[in-house]
Amino acid sequence: MINKCFVFSLKLASILITAGLAITLFSCSDNPTSPDEETAEYRLYVHDHFNYVLMSFAVPADTLVDSVRIDYPAGGIYVTAEGDRLLVTRNDYDTMLNCMEVYSTADFSYLGSLEKHGRYYFDGTDNYGICKTYESVYFLDPLTLAPTDSIDFDLPETNAIVLGYLDTVSNLYFCRTMPFHETDSSTLIFKIDCITRRVVDTIITPIAWGRLIGLSHNWLTNDLYFHAMRPDGMFLFQQLDLDGDTLVNSTQITGAAGSSAITPDGKKIIMTDFGDPYHGYSPAYPITILDAFTHQPISWIPPYDSTGRYVCPHMIYIAPLPDNSRAYIASYIHVVGIDLRTNRITNSLLPDEPYYTGSIALGPVVEE
Repeated sequence: MINKCFVFSLKLASILITAGLAITLFSCSDNPTSPDEETAEYRLYVHDHFNYVLMSFAVPADTLVDSVRIDYPAGGIYVTAEGDRLLVTRNDYDTMLNCMEVYSTADFSYLGSLEKHGRYYFDGTDNYGICKTYESVYFLDPLTLAPTDSIDFDLPETNAIVLGYLDTVSNLYFCRTMPFHETDSSTLIFKIDCITRRVVDTIITPIAWGRLIGLSHNWLTNDLYFHAMRPDGMFLFQQLDLDGDTLVNSTQITGAAGSSAITPDGKKIIMTDFGDPYHGYSPAYPITILDAFTHQPISWIPPYDSTGRYVCPHMIYIAPLPDNSRAYIASYIHVVGIDLRTNRITNSLLPDEPYYTGSIALGPVVEE
């Protein structure tokens, strides 16, 4: 019997390595706190790529609220700052119609489309949005979603801006390039001040680091995190101290197409190891929790929920809750809840089959 998790993972493993990740979070406060109790409610949005379905779940109840079927292949999904609209990346290779389709989060009613095709990020506290294309970064009015400013990168044709990370506490946006040829394996990381809307630093990674895959930034320690695929074939999770311009930790992993996220209080790093499905490698511990101050792992989480059920180990997308208590992580088959106090998988939001999680997004509940 063919492992369905392996089949789904293998299908888009190469796409993830070249195109980056598809996840969005709504902004946390500029002064993150750590509440003792889970009192807030949120919405988790899931794109089922296999069935062409958008779903919303009540969090932390983890119950299905609504769903709608779409008639086109989609990529990343993004929630606006107010939580009232869901942007869906339309990648229609048959009609070549690539745009952003907009839906109301209240009932998934269709609201229209945006021509600017890219990755979207929002900071509700400081009232701005960002759209990243392969060539430019646009600052947006969060209500109209119209560009108000832009940064154009004069990159060679062999390079493109493929992934970014918005730190809403520091108001910094990091984006990286991806060379299209193996020989050009050095990566540029641009650090953008979202208040002045200017590039304030450019990091040129050594060729020995290889290709960078994920990207995230910790506002508390000023560390940058990323997955890397070295020229010798080794996969690593790297932690870069931006103050000292020094790699403070390198952790060997089984695959490059993972991701990382920081709990809103900045104290923990959540890292996923996607594995190497092409060669049949499934990580025994696909989720690692690291201490942001010591840079060392404090917990390795195996792919089993609280009932002992095995879940797909090829995990990648991460959505921490603003209260630091939980996170949601998506593989290609499951979306699982993680209790960050016990560092255990508690449950799965999706049935075993037939689902294929294309992307997830976390947003606030809109008051009616």
